[in-house]
Amino acid sequence: LAFRTAPTHFASKKTKFYILSSSDLQNWNYEKEFFCQSDMREPRFLVYKDQLLFYYFIGGKRMFRFEPHQIMVSQFREEKFSDSKSIGLDGYVCWRFKAHKDTIYLSAYYGVNLYNASHAADLRLFSSTDGYSFSKLSEKPQCDWTGAEEGEFEFDEEGNLWATIRLESDGA
Repeated sequence: LAFRTAPTHFASKKTKFYILSSSDLQNWNYEKEFFCQSDMREPRFLVYKDQLLFYYFIGGKRMFRFEPHQIMVSQFREEKFSDSKSIGLDGYVCWRFKAHKDTIYLSAYYGVNLYNASHAADLRLFSSTDGYSFSKLSEKPQCDWTGAEEGEFEFDEEGNLWATIRLESDGA
């Protein structure tokens, strides 16, 4: 279980993530605290090739600004979570991670200037075969509609990709 704590819903340099584990959902063990003196959001777990990965993004410190900086990953190994490393998608907000066959897929949207007129919508799928290095699935974004941010997707039994997108703001 991963959860965020902060004084409010908005960005804060006091934000922390905690990870707890349980084998029976009654008794919980403290695993790790993440703190970087910036906002952190979108905690996501992924099991890939027998490894447990924990992803999240680091944002800014100003309460009423949405300032995504980088997506981070930590791996659970040798009975503890590693220090976090950037996956190199600066400015993107991780939304969903899925493992399909031998590949990790990530839906992410570019969040820089999200709530002002200079924002260019850029919702993409990225792929990785190691969980640390991600590449764009295509040169053009999967969706560049105004307000397209949170992309959910799933693979069916035949391998077809199905997706939905939340349209926010002017695209609502």
